[in-house]
Amino acid sequence: MSFRFFIRFLFVFVVNSLVSQESIDKNSVENLFLEYTKKPREVSFAHINKSTFIKGEYLGFTTYNLNKETKNLSNITFNLFCTITDKNEKVIKKKLLKVENGIANNVFKIDSLFSSGEYKFMVYTNWMKNFKEQNFFVQTFKVIDPEIN
Repeated sequence: MSFRFFIRFLFVFVVNSLVSQESIDKNSVENLFLEYTKKPREVSFAHINKSTFIKGEYLGFTTYNLNKETKNLSNITFNLFCTITDKNEKVIKKKLLKVENGIANNVFKIDSLFSSGEYKFMVYTNWMKNFKEQNFFVQTFKVIDPEIN
């Protein structure tokens, strides 16, 4: 009796699986790709004031959001995320900045949260997370703690 039940279950499962498969239309895939590539893209770039800091100094920066096609300043973004991470990708500091006419600037204090080592400064928008391309800005910098040999 259990063998018959198993056969019936298997039959129902296989038939259901075959019926539930959708045929993929070539045109729909092409349309999805065209829709994905039509969305406006931005690229973030930043200048930081130097590449090595002594604890207690300030990391100053200016960011530029550019239209990826025209390479002109972009007016799409109003919010910009800036983060500093350590070698383990743990966020040490972060800020949300207001972007005006594609430009934003600010500072991070290199304070007691930092020890001697290498860190990453990253600038990105939420919109950039929608795409596979790496359109955000990343730069490494060093911190020196003068109290540690």
